[in-house]
Amino acid sequence: MRAVIPRVLAMVLAMPVVAEPPVGKVSVTWNGPMIEGWQGEGPDPEDPVAVFGAVFGALPDEVTVYPTENYYYWELQAGGRTLRGNLRLASGRRERGELCFGYAEGVARWDEEREVLTKSRWFGAGDGVEVKCEGAMACVVRYGGKTVRFRFGEVSQDAPEGRWLREGERFVERTCDESGVRFLLICDRVRRAFVWVVDPAVKRVEVCDPLGEGLEIGRRTGFVYFRDEKAGGRRVLAAVSDESVRRNDWHDGPFDQLADNYADQSGIRGYLELVMPSVRGKIDRFGNFTDDLERGRVAIVPYGRYGEPEEVVRWLRAARGRELEALHEAQGGLIEELPR
Repeated sequence: MRAVIPRVLAMVLAMPVVAEPPVGKVSVTWNGPMIEGWQGEGPDPEDPVAVFGAVFGALPDEVTVYPTENYYYWELQAGGRTLRGNLRLASGRRERGELCFGYAEGVARWDEEREVLTKSRWFGAGDGVEVKCEGAMACVVRYGGKTVRFRFGEVSQDAPEGRWLREGERFVERTCDESGVRFLLICDRVRRAFVWVVDPAVKRVEVCDPLGEGLEIGRRTGFVYFRDEKAGGRRVLAAVSDESVRRNDWHDGPFDQLADNYADQSGIRGYLELVMPSVRGKIDRFGNFTDDLERGRVAIVPYGRYGEPEEVVRWLRAARGRELEALHEAQGGLIEELPR
């Protein structure tokens, strides 16, 4: 089987930044191997089996998956293209010996009228891929004579200490986003809405710059946070870059990083059904739709999208006195974009 794995001249596997890395640990990406990769042929990007073989063949023998929906992200440079994707060992599916592999071509500028290469495929025993769980937080994958052990990063699900909740709010779960930022998912049971709050237990989040109106923006992620002084100065996620959402990159927000490994502990389904009654009886314990598998899962998006950061300032200024409530304006606590 190993002979059929395409040879890639160079590849860079990029992992999300860890929320709390050991002191002194750094990650360095080298430009030289990237250039060599772009100049090489690599696997056929139209063939997900070939791309999977190349990516899996480049994995180390053991990796840690930090994002809490169990995505292991990567980038591959070959044939003049950059492919960006993930290998996902989803809770509820890895136990059945399945993994999902998806990717898209990285482009410098997103154009909705231009078709961009995108591929996704489930792999299992029929494809020569063996997935075996080792307890709840690890599994072993074998393919083409190679074995890789995946460890899933453990995230404490204890409720945060201190004054981080407003009246009527309930802590749901802690998550780790692929951006490396850890969040608390909070449910406002009175207004029937969600809110994402930066985990106060994490000291190293990212360097931020002030925007005004109690807002600050992350230099690395482009996340816009609102300082909620009525709840201990917590950082509420107010908006993300529209460009990141359209590119589906690592900074498109935490909506796709729920704490799946702790779904039974958090009771996430009950909260989703409370906030969005229309999904009652149509989702599983993770929040995946069961009546229409093509819909994927419920997205928790109580934050806006901006083209320029100043748009968020104007929007929040117009909502003076009810800043947090403004994040819940749309039906079901969801906001797709900010008013212009």
